[in-house]
Parts: sequence; C-alpha cells; structure tokens
Amino acid sequence: MRALHSIALFLLAGVGSLSAQVIQFRVQSSGSVFAVPNAGTLTMAAPARGQTAEVTVSAFYAGAKAASILKTELLGTSDYALGSTATPTLQPTDIYSFPVRYTASTANATQALLVVTYRETGGDIATAGFGISGTAPQVVATYSLPSDNNARTLASGGQLALPPVPVYTPAQATVTLNNTGSATATITGITASGSVFDLINLPLLPLTIDPARSISFNVRFQPTDPGSLAGTVQVNGPGSPFVFAVTGSAYAAQLSYTLVPDTGTPTAVTANSTLTFPSTLVGQQASLRLRLANQTPSSFTLSSISLSDSTNFQLPTLPVFPLILASGASLDVQANFVPGKGGIFNSQLRIGNDSILLTGAGLSSALDFSVVGPQGETLIAPGGTIPFPITAVGTIGTANVVIRNKTSAPVTLTAWSLANDRSAFAVTGTPQFPLTLQPSQSANFSVQFTPNTTGPFSGTVVFDTYSYTLVASATSPSSIPNLTIAGAPASVTALQQLPLSVSIDKVWPIDLVGDLTLSFDSGAFTIDPSVQFSTGGIKVSFKIPAGSLKATFANSSTLVRIQTGSVAGEIQVTPTLRTASSLDVGPVSASVLRLTVAPAAPTLFSIGLTTTGGVYLVQVTGISTPRSLGHAHLKFAPTGKIPFGTTDFTVDLTAVSNAWFRTTTSNSYGGLFTVSIPVSLTIPTSLATTALTLADVFKSITMDVDNSLGVSAPLTLTVQ
Repeated sequence: MRALHSIALFLLAGVGSLSAQVIQFRVQSSGSVFAVPNAGTLTMAAPARGQTAEVTVSAFYAGAKAASILKTELLGTSDYALGSTATPTLQPTDIYSFPVRYTASTANATQALLVVTYRETGGDIATAGFGISGTAPQVVATYSLPSDNNARTLASGGQLALPPVPVYTPAQATVTLNNTGSATATITGITASGSVFDLINLPLLPLTIDPARSISFNVRFQPTDPGSLAGTVQVNGPGSPFVFAVTGSAYAAQLSYTLVPDTGTPTAVTANSTLTFPSTLVGQQASLRLRLANQTPSSFTLSSISLSDSTNFQLPTLPVFPLILASGASLDVQANFVPGKGGIFNSQLRIGNDSILLTGAGLSSALDFSVVGPQGETLIAPGGTIPFPITAVGTIGTANVVIRNKTSAPVTLTAWSLANDRSAFAVTGTPQFPLTLQPSQSANFSVQFTPNTTGPFSGTVVFDTYSYTLVASATSPSSIPNLTIAGAPASVTALQQLPLSVSIDKVWPIDLVGDLTLSFDSGAFTIDPSVQFSTGGIKVSFKIPAGSLKATFANSSTLVRIQTGSVAGEIQVTPTLRTASSLDVGPVSASVLRLTVAPAAPTLFSIGLTTTGGVYLVQVTGISTPRSLGHAHLKFAPTGKIPFGTTDFTVDLTAVSNAWFRTTTSNSYGGLFTVSIPVSLTIPTSLATTALTLADVFKSITMDVDNSLGVSAPLTLTVQ
C-alpha cells in the first residue's frame, strides 16, 4: 500500500483526465446498485469497529474500442482490501466486477483511493477511479447520579453503583449513550434484569444515533427489603452487546416523616426528598412543620437535628439532644425560611443519619414582571428594561407584559402611568385599577411602540412603585403604501376646474402628510399662470390621519380642485409623502398624474359692439389653446332697407395674433384673446335722404374665428 499523501497527489494530477473517462463505476451494496462518478467518493460504513463492510464494484466500459485493464489498485490503509486484481480485456459495454472490503480498525473516518489503470486499443494509458471514505460507529456509555450530576465512565462489563437508600425509597441514575464514531449507530434494544431494577424514560426502539450525538435513559432501583442487590443492563447496538452491572443497597427506615400544614391534609415525606417553601419576600418569614415518628418496635435515639445553611433557614424550637423517642412517639420540628436577599436558597436538614433538602426563593419584590416572547416568558429585573424588537416606521412593535404575584398573600396595585418619548409608546389592554392579584395570579397588558421617525426611543412605565424603562429603536419604512391621485381624466379641456383626491392602499398607524405640486409643460412656448390649485398656487398640502386611507386638504375636505388654464400642454401633478415628523417615506409608489390640454380650435365667449367717432367696433373674446389665430369671418344680416351686394367678410388675423402672442404682456393671459374689428357705414345719399344707424341697416352680425386646428362655434350679435 502507498502512503496516504500519494492519494492526494493522484487526485490533484488526475482531475483533468478523469473528466472524460470511458470507465464508469457502479457499486452494489446491501441489495441496491448506484453509480459512483469518477473522482467521486464512496462511503463504506462498517457495522462496528473491528467489523467489515463489503461492496461489489463494477467497471463498465463505455468506449468504442477494446480496452485492456492493466491493473486495479486500492491506495490507503490496510483496513481496505481488494477481492480481485484481474487484468481482463474489455470490449465495448463489457463489465469488470470485483469486491472491495473495509475492516474498521478505528471508529474515526479513514480514506482510500480506488484506481483502475487501462489502455484502449491504439491509445495512451489512462486511469479512472474514485475515493472511499470508511466509517464505523462506536458507542461509549457514561452515567450520572442526581446527587452531583457528574458524568462517570461506564465500560462494557463495568458496574453502575447506586447510593444506599431506605426501603421503599427509589434511587436512580442517568445513563447516556454517546456515538463517538464516524457512522450512524443503531440501537435495537435496551433491557434490564433484576426484580428491583427497571428502566424509565426509554426512547422508542430501534433508533439511530448520529455521530457526535447521544441518547439518555434512567436506571431505577426500587428496594422493598433491606440488603444489597444487583442486576444487569444490556444495550444491543454496534458490535457485541454492551452489558454492565447495576448494584444498590437498601436499609430499614427508622423514622417516618410527615409534612403537617396549618390547614389541609398531612403529606408523607421520605428521606433524601425535597421540601419547598413558598416564595418569600426578603426579610419576611415562611414556615413549615415536619413531624418525626419512630415506626420501629423499640425506642430510637436521635443524636441531632441541624441545618447546612443557618443564615436563610432557621430551626427555632429544638429539644435537647440526644433525644430518645419511644416506639410510636413523634416530634414536631418547625423550620423557617427567612431570606436575606433575593435568590434561590437550599439547606440540608440533617436528622440523625437522614437528610431532607429545604429550598426556597427569596423575592426582592412581591410582583414579577415578565415579557412574553416566542421562546416563552423572560423575567425583567426590578427597575429593568422592557425591550422592543427593531421596528420600521409605519409598523407597530409590541411588548406583551405579564404581572404575577409571587407571594402567598394578595397584592394590590393602585395606578399606572406612562412617560412617553415623542408619543411613540402606548399602553393597551390594561386591567381595571386598582388591581388586586391573588397568590400566583397574573394580569396581562401590552405596550405598543409606533415610531414616526427613525432612531432610538425610550420611555418609562410605572405601576405604583414598580418602574421599568422602555427601550426601542426605529428604522426607515420597509413597506411604503401605494399612493393614488384620482378624479381627473387623462385628457382635459381648457378652463376646467377638476376635483382631485389622494388615497393610499393600506392604513398606517401614524399620521402621514404630503404635498401635491403642479408643473406645466407648455405646448405653446409659454407658461400659463392660471394653471393652479383652486386654493391658489402650484402646491397644496394634505394629511392622511393614522388608520385612514383618504387624504384631507384645507377645511378637512377630501377634494382639491385644479384649474386647467387656457394653453395647450401637459399638466403634471407630483406627490410627496412623509411622516408628521418630516421623515421622508420615500419614493412614493405612484406615477405622476399627467393631464393633457390638447391644442384645439378657438372657443368664443362673447361678442359685442361699440361705437367711437362714428366707427363701429365688433369685439369678440375667446381662447386659442395653441396661442394662434387665422381668420375672423363676419356675416351681416341686412334689414332690407338698403340693398347690399356683399354681406360676408373675412379678416386675416395671422399677423396681428402672432404679434400679440409673442409679447411678454400676453403671457399673463395664456390663450385668452380679444379681437376688435372696425366697421364703418357709408351710405350714398341716393339711397337714403336721412342719416341711418347700423341698426337701421343690419339686424345682426355673426362671427367665428379659426386657427390651424379648426373653426370656432359662431356667436351672433343682435344689432340694436
């Protein structure tokens, strides 16, 4: 066999050649067949250390010519062996099979390399192969006793010795099976022998233990007679059965113990058991009474009664020792728990050769405050901190708090208060005050954190003398509501007042504010100042109250109107959104609202007639959204008093309109115009002997105006 470092060199040198191999490997193991790629890895798991795993490897020749197998090698430790080293010549699709064995000398994983060297007809020498990882399970046992919980080694054939106990008093040990090997260990059975020994807390069998994992169970000793007793425990797993002896001894009890409450039924207590005092405030006292009785047929001499901790526990009334108890006689012993500080305290109550553990919790305060989280309740120290999860602006962080009476007497809370930071905290779900909690009773409330800006926050919640600091932190919004501007069609006409509304698609727990800003992209090369909100100006503010979807504007209206002006172009309404504390929740998930005022034929509003110095002026007022005019058309309707040859006239307005709309003065009027056309009336004396007015000659004047996009609707003026 070659050294293992040679395997690594082969793998590095052979990666390129292995990628185009015509030798393909299949492995048969335990009735299943699977492929192993060239340069891949095959795991061979031995049943146990010292035992063998075997597979059959088949080399399938996928080439087009004949190929000669020059040699088959297994590079690795002596744990690996080839069952055949034949050198056959393979024709296309031939298969060459041979066994590979792995006998685990260690439970650690080992490595080997299978290499097949071959030559195709007319070709060069080539290699194919794959790595092998050999593994094996190994189960190591330890045990511990309740007295110290220290782990002790336990070998197969070894002994687990349990401590002596009184008759009818159980003793037990915890046995742990650790898989220190490199393969999964299967445990098929765990059994105990001996009438006073049994197994408890056994997992469901059979089971598997992964490497570096363990399982545990308990061996219990339940003596019914004094004396030394023995049994065995057998674990069926990898390799030979793991068997160890279990021993225990029992002695006859001389004293019986009874816990005698002030009210209620007395309870039997055994030696080596535990008596728990009720939780007690620091400086206060809790008591229990233990009755000792001599159950033997003869007198019993009690040498002493003592405590291992006489600081927090007391025995106020003890007799003089040694004390002789006649058969059937009893002695009541009072034990007090007087904690000097908060914490858990223990003391061994030694009664002759017996021992009973006394335990009690000293309370710094009568009430416990706990925060309830996914993992259960977390106690908050008096004057401590109630933490909140990191909360994004626009969401709510919640701390659910439980108040619990730890004492054996009722406790009353009279009031609560909250010192807030930027109004970010709120207490909800509080019970009615004053609040009285009976022993062990609890009450619940919640503190909600609703930030309106980023950064750290703090506050204080106080219940009578119990004060706790609220600590929270807010981050930028992670989810921004979609904002919608509604109420106007995409295409509008000039000189409209259109209502707009603003809404979001989900409620937020805090107030949101924002602005709508107008901009105008003129199609006539000038800005129309009449494009504005009905409130005046090109910007209007709004507010979306907490818990609402709709925005309100001035005077609590949910609508604001926009004036479209008189010039062709595109009106853009751009929203912004922020919290009431000016935190930009930014970019708003909404497109800019775009309203198009299309270029159109002129629109006439009014027509009038004035006279100055004998000259009549026909005046018409209107708008032209492209800010251009073509012609004015006038039609005179005669009264019939004077004959006329022509009553229709056309006036070219192109030059004069271009001159007007190019002046800076016209910019403030947008597309608004007034056209004045002078009309003079000259009547030959041959047709009339008296002076005539325009009303004598014409009944009405009709006029329209055109531009490049069309002709306006006509307006008619009755001449009077």
